[in-house]
Amino acid sequence: MKQHAQIALFIGVLLYLVWGIALLVAPESAHGVLSKGAFDPVMTGLFAASLVGITTLFVFAGHNPTKELTAVSAVISLCLGLAMAILMGFSQAVHVNLIVVISVVVSLSLGLYLFISQTEGMWHLPVAPVVTGAGSQSKKTARKSPGKAAKKTAKKKTAKKKTAKKKTAKKKTAKKAKKKSKKKAGSRR
Repeated sequence: MKQHAQIALFIGVLLYLVWGIALLVAPESAHGVLSKGAFDPVMTGLFAASLVGITTLFVFAGHNPTKELTAVSAVISLCLGLAMAILMGFSQAVHVNLIVVISVVVSLSLGLYLFISQTEGMWHLPVAPVVTGAGSQSKKTARKSPGKAAKKTAKKKTAKKKTAKKKTAKKKTAKKAKKKSKKKAGSRR
């Protein structure tokens, strides 16, 4: 199933990279295909840069698809697809043409596929390693062999317990000594 995830993520790479490059290379014509509003070079450039960034995330997720990266990719695809569908349907700020409709359908389908397969556990993907203590270890390894920092804290705790026991023992002997001295003082009178 890992191959299915990689194929789906590769489709996302193609979709978002094409839109990102189109908005960077020919911003006015790509904006004309996409939006009914006035051309704003700043917003178009920012949207293009974000699409290229999303493409980079999808490349990393496709190279080594972990649960976390595929879940993030699914959420991104769903958000972009839903935003475009809302802008197309309700506010009618986006042109309803074949290119945009196909892009929205592919984005929503991709997001739904990744999300549903993620929640149903279709893939047996590795979980990203958890950073614990001195270095990066997986949860299983961290339980089996604690790092140097964990060993030091364990030694400190045992040392504190020993000193606490010694203090309580000293207090008890001091109380016993006081009682004995009081008894001796009381018997002398």
